[in-house]
Amino acid sequence: KKKQEKIEAKNKADSLVYQTEKMLSDLKDKIDEDDETKIKREVENVKAALESDDVDKIQKATDDLTKVFYDISSKLYQANAQTDPGEQGFAGTGPHTDQAGPSKNKDDEKVVDADYKVVDDDDKN
Repeated sequence: KKKQEKIEAKNKADSLVYQTEKMLSDLKDKIDEDDETKIKREVENVKAALESDDVDKIQKATDDLTKVFYDISSKLYQANAQTDPGEQGFAGTGPHTDQAGPSKNKDDEKVVDADYKVVDDDDKN
């Protein structure tokens, strides 16, 4: 059980480090230097904790990074919402209304009711 706990903690930490580093590279121009420094420091703390193999240390470092990550993400989201109220969120995130669900306009729909017969290769002989 301890071994499984350790593996899960390491996987969670690795995943969080990857997500955080990706966010940093994607949004580098939108994050101020202080926040970038905080994130990088926490990422290094998680990496150091991963090397130590101490589950408690890994979990604490992961929790600290998660808190900083969410604080900065929230700040970025609010800044984006204030500068461009018509477009909520970041490009590529959230639900996309142009791809979701059936069409709402029933007048434009052309539904064709068709009968079909399944033809298997075995039936052709």
